Order: sequence, then structure tokens, then C-alpha cells
Amino acid sequence: MKHAFVGALAAATVAASGLLLTAGSAQAQSSGTQPSQVADMVVYTQDGQRITGICERWQDINTFGVRCNTAKTYYAQAKCRNGRTVNGVYTNSNRWSYAYCTSVGSSLKSGEGKWA
Repeated sequence: MKHAFVGALAAATVAASGLLLTAGSAQAQSSGTQPSQVADMVVYTQDGQRITGICERWQDINTFGVRCNTAKTYYAQAKCRNGRTVNGVYTNSNRWSYAYCTSVGSSLKSGEGKWA
């Protein structure tokens, strides 16, 4: 009985180690992304008015995303390296909007959240 417990403990330790290695591998693969941040982020209305809200942003080399914890409508806007601007879907209520520079054959230069 004691050997079965030690064997089960060793198996659990190996399984946990495998899980940690897998998580580390996934982290290494996503090194091109910037981690999400929850912060006050300045967003703009259609007429250029600055509004500050609690939003979360995400980006990688090609895409900019934003979500805001509000019922007000917002969207992601990305400036691409080829000079073009792309917009994500209009959404609200803490749902993600993503603007993809790959849709215009480019990569991300900068991004921002905007109120619709």
C-alpha cells in the first residue's frame, strides 16, 4: 500500500513537471505577443474627443485588439506599416475587437481603441 502511494506521488510529480514544461513551451512560442494589460486607456470618439475608460489591450506583430468593460460601443483601430488603417468590429460589453494588418498585406505599426 505504501509503495502504491509513493508510485502515485511520483507519477503526479512527473505529470505536473510535464504540465509545467508544456506551459513554458507555450510561453516561449508566444514571445512575439505583448501581454494583455488592464489599465486606463485613452480612446477617442468619432469626432476626436478623448475619453478614458477601463480597457484591456492586446497586440502582436500583425494585430491590435481591445476590449472595454462598458456598454458603450468601441472598436480597435490599427495603423499598419504600409500606411493603411484597418478597423476591428464595433462591439461592447467586454468583448474583443481586433484590427488585422494582415488583411491589407502588412504588419502592425501602432493601435488604439476608439469609441464608436
